[in-house]
Formats: sequence, structure tokens, C-alpha cells
Amino acid sequence: MDLKECFDLFGGNYNDVMGRLITETRVKKFLLMFLNDTSFSELKTAMEKKDYDSAFRAAHTLKGVCANLGIEKLRESASEITEALREKDADAAIRLFPQVAENYSITVDALHQLK
Repeated sequence: MDLKECFDLFGGNYNDVMGRLITETRVKKFLLMFLNDTSFSELKTAMEKKDYDSAFRAAHTLKGVCANLGIEKLRESASEITEALREKDADAAIRLFPQVAENYSITVDALHQLK
């Protein structure tokens, strides 16, 4: 799989990231580093513990990482849960979390195929 196909799989913005990082080698390097990012696992753990302050911080971090890497679908769902948590709307955050988890899984699967 090439880099463009990977972005297509996880709903990313290939052109935007290429405009910022210039080379596919650099983009791939940073994308694969995403596999070591802990913000999703921190979000999941915090949601399970109903620790919504920690969940907010993790979701906000995940949103930022995704924005920098052009991982748009996951960024969008992370942004939605971030805003729900910012507003202290636990019910909305609980409803939104499955979409974040699904988008995260799709992204990670695509990145493993890229390796």
C-alpha cells in the first residue's frame, strides 16, 4: 500500500500533510509514530473510569495529534468528544466514544498495512 492509499483508508488529508511535511518519507515517519501515541488508550481508560477530566485531556491531545497528521475522520470524532467533555456532558461523550474507537481502529489498521 502506498501513502496516498493509506490516507484514503483512514479518511485523511494527504495533500494538506504533504504541503506541510514536504516528503512522503517524512510523512510516513510521523504517521508511523502515531502507533506509539497513548492518547487513545488514555481516553479509553478514563472513559471506563468515568474520569471525565482526564478523558477531556486525552481527547484534546488525540485531536491535536490527528490534526497535525491529517487524520481527519479521527480528528473529527475526537473533536466532537472533546467538546462534549469540555461542556461536562458525560452522556454525549459516552454516545460519541464508539465512533472515536471505530475511527481509531480504522486508522491503526491502515497504518499497520502501511508499515
